[in-house]
This record gives sequence, structure tokens and C-alpha cells, in this order.
Amino acid sequence: TLNVQGGSAVPSNDNFANASTISVLPAPGAVRGLTGANGGATAESGEPNHAGVATARNSVWWRFRPSTSGQMTISTVGSSFDTVLAVYTGNSVSALTLVASNNDISGTVRESRVTFNATAGTLYRFAIAGVGNASGSIKINLRGGGGGSGGTPAPANDNLASASTISVLPAPGAVRAVTGSNAGATAESGEPNHAGVATARNSVWWRFRPSSSGPMTISTVESSFDTVLAVYTGSSMGSLNLIASNNDISASVRQSRITFNPTPGTLYVVAVAGVGNASGSIKLNMRGGGASSSGLSLAAASLANPAAAGSSNALTGTSSTLAGSLPTSQAATLPDAGQKPRMASASAGVPAGVVAAPFGDKAAAIAGNGAPALPGGEPVRLMSTVVTKSNDGVLRVPADGDGIAVLAVTNSGARATLTASLSLATQDGTATQLPVGLSICRTDAATGDCIGARGPTVTFTADTGELVTFAAFVSHKQTDVPLDAAPAGLIVNFTSNGET
Repeated sequence: TLNVQGGSAVPSNDNFANASTISVLPAPGAVRGLTGANGGATAESGEPNHAGVATARNSVWWRFRPSTSGQMTISTVGSSFDTVLAVYTGNSVSALTLVASNNDISGTVRESRVTFNATAGTLYRFAIAGVGNASGSIKINLRGGGGGSGGTPAPANDNLASASTISVLPAPGAVRAVTGSNAGATAESGEPNHAGVATARNSVWWRFRPSSSGPMTISTVESSFDTVLAVYTGSSMGSLNLIASNNDISASVRQSRITFNPTPGTLYVVAVAGVGNASGSIKLNMRGGGASSSGLSLAAASLANPAAAGSSNALTGTSSTLAGSLPTSQAATLPDAGQKPRMASASAGVPAGVVAAPFGDKAAAIAGNGAPALPGGEPVRLMSTVVTKSNDGVLRVPADGDGIAVLAVTNSGARATLTASLSLATQDGTATQLPVGLSICRTDAATGDCIGARGPTVTFTADTGELVTFAAFVSHKQTDVPLDAAPAGLIVNFTSNGET
């Protein structure tokens, strides 16, 4: 006796040629649900590995032809097994062009989801299969375009080839903001995972060609969603060369920021996308670099005792953080947290024609004791190291130029916008006047270049854990300055929300 036990019947849409037709597509923003199953389904000769999964071979097929263009999202959420999903164009299973595919929505969600821009009149087919040839009930969720309405149109700069051109770049130290949106954006074939984030696929593009060199910072701060940001050279997906990328500025700031040194005449392209394919308004902030004004950088300053950072006289609990933020081998000796910078007389050992404005021994640390609170109640906590060009804590002002000091500020508190300014005080903290001019600029930490013009104040935003550097300038306001005129300290004031 021959007993034959049959398995599941082959689904009617098992083969590409027999794909089930979806004739009614959802209106913009609406969702239409369909059901099916892949029990008993098989793979055809020449059929690709959907979403790159070689063990997902028991596929079933659907097809649709939208009447208008627009964004469409398809997912398998609610299916009973671990799915793969892939959307194609093409007329035979062995000659398909991939439009979009996905294995898992996330590390914990094993169903699949794709978003793409459907073109009116184009016939699309999509396949669903089970990882490890798993099978079961299928739930198909279609959101968005088609059905005569179309959904969200793709942005004009959705593709690399149509990147928006930024023709006017910011002047040194200035910031230029451009705006946009990635609603309706998609990924192109061969597009890299920007900042290494595989779920950020709805990218939009900008391009620019700088005419001069100098550090440039680009950020997405004030965008409405969790962004990734990447800068490349290259004119096609296959020729992109990564210059810089970032996912999150910090653990609490989900926008992105990069700094790099562009080469004049080189074409750069910028991609912005949303983590988890989030979308919304984009603010692209570009800060221009510039020619060196300070001539002094933290990397070039040879601090007197780098080994002392972290020793018993360093600022407890924070010295190692600051030292790690400075360039390699440039840790600073920090005084006790309650110690004010020492004011020293400048009359002894100072060359003729030089005024000394001392503000501390070697390097001075300024702790944000009694720090101002932000509107949300969190305090700003600043830790600063000051380095003089002479490396002895004395700021010498030549008769024919500027005395220069470099400041490195780390914010261990809440993100804040602050204004830095300079003043002079005597040993007891009393404000004093000298016939000198005071100015300050923000600098590039690696080169010492001023980012923007020198002025009486500079306003900046310090994210949690961010290192910000400045150059302080003291210049003569008259020719004849007595040598004894400088028993004073240079004070750096940081103001936030009216508190200093």
C-alpha cells in the first residue's frame, strides 16, 4: 500500500507570472490591509534572493500599477512569521530591477517594511517570503500613494544627481542656514548607509564647491527629527568617497554635526536622512572657516606639566575628561576647584616695551560653581583651561602687536547658548582698567584659526560634552605703557540667560 500525505496547497500567487493584482490603492495617508499566506510556496528558476536572504525561497507575489506618482509604504506587520519583502519592476522573474527591499524593520521587529516613490503608470511587483523558509499567514499594509491621489511627492533633491546646489557659502566664522525636507524621500540603488545607519534610507542631497580652504562645520541642529549626516566627494553612487559623517551629536542631541577641511575647487555632496526613516523639516547649518588670526592652537601649546593632569591638585572628577578632550599629549595642570587664578606682578623680568597681563600660573581652570540654570532647570557646567603663548601663565602684550591666549571650554552640563567676553581685574577681584583693547574669537581647536572676526564678545552653543576653543587678544591702545601697569588678571566671562 502506498500512502501519500500531501502538504499545503500551492498558493495561486506562488509564481511571478500569477501575481495577485491590487486594483484599489489607498488614498494619501490611508492604509489598506490585505491578507495571504505562503504555505506551500516555492521559488522559481532565476528568482533572486529577496532582501539578500538566501534562505527565504518560499515566495508569493502581488502587483499594482499606480495612477499617480507619490510615496508608498508597504509592510508585513501582523504577519505570523519572520518575513522578507522586496519590490521590483520588470517583466520576468529573472530580469527584475530592485526598487526597495527589507528583511527586518529593527533588531526586535522581524516583519519587513519598505518606503519608495511610486511612478504613475509603472507596473510594480513585490514578493514576500519567510526567513529559513518559514511560512504562515501574511498581512500586507499599504500606506500612501496611488488610487488617483499619489501620496507625498518626492523632494526635488531626493536623488544624488539632482542634489540642491548651495552656491553661496558662509564667510569665515559666519553661519548660513538652508532648509528642506525629506518627506517622501527614498534611497537609490547602491546608496551607502549614511553614518553607518542601515535604517536611515530616506535621504536628500545638497552639493557645494568651496573657493577657499578653511575648516567647515555642518550640522542639522533644529531639524525636526533624528538625523544622520554625511559628506562625500564623487558624482555617482558607485564613486562616493566618504569625507565625514555623524549620527548623533551626543547621547541627548539626536541631530548631527561634522567638521572637516574642504579643498578649494572640490565638489562635495551632503546627504541627510532620518533614523528609522523618520522624516520632517531639515535645517542645514553651515559655518565657514577662515584664515588664521590667533597663530596659536592648543595642539601647538607646550604645557608645562602634562603628566600632572589627574593628579591630586587637579580639578577632582573632571580633569581626566578635559585632558581627554584636548589634543594628544596636551593635558593641562589644573588648580584646585576653589582656587582662583593667581595674579602676579609683571614688573620683574619683563623686557622693555612689553606689558604683562598675568591671569594664572601655567594653566588656569575655571569651574562653573553656581552655574546659571537653563529654563528647563539644568545648570551649565563649564570647565576651562587657559594657555598663554609664553607657556608661563603670563600674557605679554608687545608694543607693536597682540598678546594672545587660548581657551578650551568643556560643558559637562546641559546644552546651552552662551556669550563669552573679556575683562580685567586686580588680585582681589576688583575690576581695573589698562590702556589695552580686549577682543575674542572662537577658533578651530586643531589649527588655532579664528572662526569669524574678533570682537568684544562671541556667542556660541555648547552641547553636553562638547569642547569649544577661543583665542583672547590683548592689544595696546597707546604707545607708552608703564611696565608696572599690569598686575591684573584677564577674566573670561561666560553669560547665559542673563547670569554670568
